[in-house]
Order: sequence, then C-alpha cells, then structure tokens
Amino acid sequence: MSRRYRVLEKIGEGTYGTVSKAYDLVSGKTVAIKTVPRSDDAEDGVSSLVLREIAILKRLDHPNVVSLSQVLTDKENVHLVLEYADLDLGRYLRRRKGPLEPHALRLVMAQLVEAVAYLHRNCVMHRDLKPQNILLTKAGEVKVADFGIAKIHTDHRRISTCEVVTLWYRPPEILLGWTGYGFSADMWSVGAIFFELATATALFAGESVVKQLEAIFSKIGTPDPESIRRFAGKAMEFRYQPRTDFLGPAACVGVEGMALMRRMLQFEPDARITAEEARGHRYFSQR
Repeated sequence: MSRRYRVLEKIGEGTYGTVSKAYDLVSGKTVAIKTVPRSDDAEDGVSSLVLREIAILKRLDHPNVVSLSQVLTDKENVHLVLEYADLDLGRYLRRRKGPLEPHALRLVMAQLVEAVAYLHRNCVMHRDLKPQNILLTKAGEVKVADFGIAKIHTDHRRISTCEVVTLWYRPPEILLGWTGYGFSADMWSVGAIFFELATATALFAGESVVKQLEAIFSKIGTPDPESIRRFAGKAMEFRYQPRTDFLGPAACVGVEGMALMRRMLQFEPDARITAEEARGHRYFSQR
C-alpha cells in the first residue's frame, strides 16, 4: 500500500475483504481503506464486483453517500480509499441500547431518503441497505456505504440475481425468487431500517428464507396464492395469517411517520413509495 497511509486498526471484515481505519499523511485526515484480495479467475486479477463498485463510486457525488478518493493496487490486493465515519447505525443502536429520539430519527431518515433518491436518480440500486451499511459521523451526517453488490439499473426487463440484500432487510419479491425487481426493493429495506431505528428491534428477523417470509406474512398478512405465484414462478403454500397492526411499536414516529413507513413496506413493489416521493412526505416537514 502507498506510504501515504498509515493503517491504524482493522474495523470490519466481510465476504469481499477487510476495512481498516487509516491516517492520510498528506491530508491529515482519517480514511477508511477497503482491501479486496485479487482474484486468479478475473481479468487483471480484479473481480467484476470490485470493478463495478469502483465504477459506481466514481460516478456518485452526494453529501450522504460515502466518497471514494483513491484506488491503489499491489500484487495481492486492491485498496479502495474511502471517506471515514465514526459509527454505523447498527453499532450506534447497540451503544444506545434503545431507539433514536423522534427528532434525531427524522434527521437520520431524511438524509437516508435523500441518499437513496440520489442513487435511484443515477440509476444505482444499492441492493444491501441495512443499519451496518449506513454510516454516521460525529456531526450527525448520514453516509450510505458498501456498494459491493450495488448495480446500475436501466432496463426493468433485465434479470437480476436474488442473492442480494441481507436477509432481514430483503423484500418479499426477492425472497420469493423474482429476478425482475427494481428500485422499490431498496425502499422495502429503508422501511425496515426506519422501524428498527424507531424501536431498536428488527422488524422481520427470520433465520432462513422461508422463516423470513413467514415473519413478514405474520405481520403484513399472507398474500393471495396468485400474488405469491407471480413472484415465485410457482405455487407456494403459506399458512394464512391476517394483517396485524405491526407498526404499533413504532408509534413514536407519529401518524405521518407511520404512514410513510407503511407505504415503504407494501407487499406489491409497485405500491411502495419511491424515494423521490418520500423526500416530499409530510413526515419530514414536521418540527
């Protein structure tokens, strides 16, 4: 790695590599460095996923999206030098041991919605929105991060993989195996995050795809068999469960907040509010 950076500590590790906190000796700033091993199977040793992540980050420029400042390579690894933030929302919730205060929650959600709307305007589906991928600076700025499985989405007819989105935040159409999903998949994830920040409890916490679907249907109600078949491409049987007042624990967000959350968490993708529509929702104009 360049002598410009002094690695301070490893702060994260995942399927695609490690993330370290480092000091930039030139700028005097703290940065995050994502290190991904080179692949023997890929052209030039760089996997298509890493190339796509770099390409996406280079085209983005928004205060609520983590920025990429440099890409470094050596014989063994590719290093992405990224904007550093002190916490992610998952760690922040664990430290608080409770939900966000209503005013702070509104500020966080407003920034998250702005970021997602910006991504969608630029044809980017994040595909893995979860509290751990949303960073929070000491100044209270939200930064959407980890574009490792993000995708440029311009053709709704193109087939996409279903191996995306961490299970608890994965929308029902993807759980059912539908490959024609679009930007509305991100909005389901935003709705699940909204609930979790308001209650400090995951809304749907299944241990497998089937258990996750059952957890969703236990709250939103079991869809009719034809709706399930449309997304699954085959008949699937689920025990009938009526819709419940599942947003009750999030009442602290008020009537408008619950209305917004409900519109994000619709079974039908086309019925979900878009990020652009959510920007203008009355929940964010409250004081």
